[in-house]
Amino acid sequence: MYRFLLTAACGLFLTGCGNFSRDMTERANDTSGWISEQLSGTGKAKDPAELVEFEPLFKPEKIWSKSLSDGGGRAFPRPVPAYYDDQVTVVTNRRRGLVSWDYKTHKKLWKTELEDKILGGVGMDEWHVFVATRNADLMAFSRETGELLWQQQMPSEVLVPPVSNSSVVVVATSDGKLLGLNANDGQQKWMIEHEVPTLSLRGGSAPLIIDDMVVKGFADGRMTAVDVNNGFETWETSIGLSRGRSELERMVDADSTPVAESGVIFGSAYQGRVVAIGQYSGEVLWSRSVSSYSGLTLDLFNVYLTDEEDTIWALDRKTGATTWKQEALTARRIGGPVVVDGYVVVADFDGYLHWMNRDDGTFVARSRPTREATSAPLTVIGNELFLFDHDGKLVILRASAEESSEISDDQPSVPAPFWDGFSQ
Repeated sequence: MYRFLLTAACGLFLTGCGNFSRDMTERANDTSGWISEQLSGTGKAKDPAELVEFEPLFKPEKIWSKSLSDGGGRAFPRPVPAYYDDQVTVVTNRRRGLVSWDYKTHKKLWKTELEDKILGGVGMDEWHVFVATRNADLMAFSRETGELLWQQQMPSEVLVPPVSNSSVVVVATSDGKLLGLNANDGQQKWMIEHEVPTLSLRGGSAPLIIDDMVVKGFADGRMTAVDVNNGFETWETSIGLSRGRSELERMVDADSTPVAESGVIFGSAYQGRVVAIGQYSGEVLWSRSVSSYSGLTLDLFNVYLTDEEDTIWALDRKTGATTWKQEALTARRIGGPVVVDGYVVVADFDGYLHWMNRDDGTFVARSRPTREATSAPLTVIGNELFLFDHDGKLVILRASAEESSEISDDQPSVPAPFWDGFSQ
């Protein structure tokens, strides 16, 4: 979810719109809370909620911390890292390079330089590392050596990380196109297109590959599923609810990467709904009118999300009923939640991680592993939490072993979808 900047026909990055000052435009690139501020019509953002006091149950343990890159700067979109096996690949050298590390052995694997700047995040599969440049070139590198394998021109800029199943790499472009390419040589296999509304959240959601299906939310508020091999449409469902008089009020955007588990796909839309959809039928199993663009995550019991007001919700996976809400982090520019070791965790604009009991949403721990905001979604691998901040530092944490919640071995570990972060 590489968003938080509204784009309109009146000018790129809103610079041509009379009601938006230079200061507002700069803040739009760096502040998720800007959306609620501007759409409310007040022009004044809420003050971040004060941190509440509570008795912590444990102290999260830091496993490893390392500055892997220069962070790639704070310009939009954020240069999000990619993880595969024990490898993490990040953008470096002011967006003109890639560096890959083994986060278990703490050794650098390779580094490569590019002539053009990398625009969005990194994608990775068993054999490849994918990035897209400012000039809309999709580039594939060897995951083992960093050698350039191929590059292919895309129809327009790519703001979200490519995703791949090692056979087909799927790319979403800013003009509403979704393309499938042969991961080994870059030859295009198929393409579909959705019309981009006059006004939408700049960026988009990353596609999800599940089995032989690609699922993608689009700026028109629709979620579409296609065959990963040929692009044939399987189903399409509207999850946005357009209403109101002005274009701002009517704007909907399925700008959150969906997640899937056990034949059900969960998605959300800005000024729309949170929905559970049958993976193969496209039937809406349940829906809730909650506006969200920060991503979803799951465990065996609930769907967890952050809404536009920075309230964290837990919804029953089977019915969509509210299990709990945590409203104590208002205006702290909260990202999408993750579940690690049985706890729900979110990060805020000031570098804090907030750990919550997954049964009732109460706070059980708080840590501040970095003084910077995160530039990428929190990611969970096994029972470890991965945080990547604006300065290019990777921090790996876990709940203390003595106090970790008891969860079953088959507890799904679903990382929060890609999110552009929250900034000071």
